[in-house]
Amino acid sequence: MPADEGRERMLVRVPRARAAALAEALHSAAGARAARKAADPVRLQVDPLSLF
Repeated sequence: MPADEGRERMLVRVPRARAAALAEALHSAAGARAARKAADPVRLQVDPLSLF
């Protein structure tokens, strides 16, 4: 599925053994970004949600 003009998409896959660590790192990065009140929106989706 292509991204809209001016946007980027990324799919990151990791072994199941490292999935929880990746989810935690993404959560921490999103929190830091929110604290800075960054202007551009970012959407994170973790499947399955039980990892997060």
